[in-house]
Amino acid sequence: MKKFAQYVGLFAILAVIATACAGSSSAQPSALESFRHALVDYFGRLNYVPVLINRGYTVGDVVHSDGVNFYARAARCFPQLKSPPPVQTALTDVLQTNSAGISFGLRLKQIFDSSAGADLVHRIHIKFSNVTVVSVAQLDLKDALDRKACPEIVPLVDATVTAFDRNTRPFFVVSEVISGKRQATLTLSDKANLQVKANQIAQLAVDANVKVEVTAEGLVVLKSDVVMPIALKPVTVPKVVLVGQFGDLRGSEQVELKWDPLDCASRQACAALFDPFADLIKETKPTLRVCPGTSFGIA
Repeated sequence: MKKFAQYVGLFAILAVIATACAGSSSAQPSALESFRHALVDYFGRLNYVPVLINRGYTVGDVVHSDGVNFYARAARCFPQLKSPPPVQTALTDVLQTNSAGISFGLRLKQIFDSSAGADLVHRIHIKFSNVTVVSVAQLDLKDALDRKACPEIVPLVDATVTAFDRNTRPFFVVSEVISGKRQATLTLSDKANLQVKANQIAQLAVDANVKVEVTAEGLVVLKSDVVMPIALKPVTVPKVVLVGQFGDLRGSEQVELKWDPLDCASRQACAALFDPFADLIKETKPTLRVCPGTSFGIA
């Protein structure tokens, strides 16, 4: 187990910073990292990768380990895949975070960065409603995979072994997509002039399909009416394994990735598989920005 942890750490070091568009980003990286880590921890308990920005993710998409950028879309690798209709489900816990480094479809960043956010306590409670899931089994993905078009993802779908390539950015195949509406509750530290502050915050959210409510207790509730992807489940996750007995990975020894299906029966077994992958997601820091002609990004 100790050796396993060491090589998982090495795997995480290989994470490559992903870029959505050209240009640089200076949008509060520490706040963004804290917010993203809170999301990874929240969804990691359920073996999901959080959706930070909405890019219309679907089952069969191949996503880089930053959880944002595509390696390939489902239509390329699974052209014959027929996804079932969404099924109602629920996310009952509330996500709590102290940072708003991204808007998350609720204009959080704009609100906290504005004068209207000066009186807001930096404690955000986020919950999800109207939650549904679209799920495709591993065997169905295997049957639908175009192995000639996407030979790189065959081991991920078949749950086999690949070589450990230091020059290749890790990615995963989506087997489930959870969608729903997002709601955030903020708290005003100064309860004076609630209506004025509510109007200021509402003005910032007017173009984002976000409703703003302010209670007499100074709670600001932001509700999005847009149903969008909120989390993705990989069909398999990688585990670093050693080929032979050796002690130093800097030499010529061989390392492989074993892709394990997330069909574990207990939370403990799932955690052993998914937690190292969640750490990898945290280490692979995407650079997020608003891309021209799109509706996603940090806005």
